[in-house]
Amino acid sequence: EIQADIDAFIQSNFDGGPILGVHVRNADKAAENTNFDADIAQIMPVVDDYLKRDDNLRIFLLTDSAHAVAAYRDRYGARVIFTDSERADGDVGVHVKATESRRRLGVEVIKDTYMAAACDYFVGLGYSNVPAMVSALKDWPPENIRLIGENGLLQENMLLHDW
Repeated sequence: EIQADIDAFIQSNFDGGPILGVHVRNADKAAENTNFDADIAQIMPVVDDYLKRDDNLRIFLLTDSAHAVAAYRDRYGARVIFTDSERADGDVGVHVKATESRRRLGVEVIKDTYMAAACDYFVGLGYSNVPAMVSALKDWPPENIRLIGENGLLQENMLLHDW
């Protein structure tokens, strides 16, 4: 069922030209990384660089931030596509907020991650789990992917490695 939803979204939204996947984390990630504000500020200029190379590029925005959706739609208009996912409108991440379905949140992350791996290009914060996984799901040409900051898959995870 999840794979069918992923395939249907890709078929409906990724036809008609190249797609740049852009992952933008909510500000709650700042608690884990003191460079968060500087790192997140690098994403739009990277998007702009990709758009200079190909004016037909569309943007698949995967984010848990309602603010990011508004900011990217304001800047890039109708070329921004995104899923109907639960998003935070403040500094509290969706993963810690009360929700009707924690399963839904997990499924949304899985879908976004695999859809991003179907993109032609990708940019995101390397130390965030989703971009780190997107980088591992495809053999990306180096010029087609940009991870800002350290790749989280290569770092010790205090939650996973505390045994």
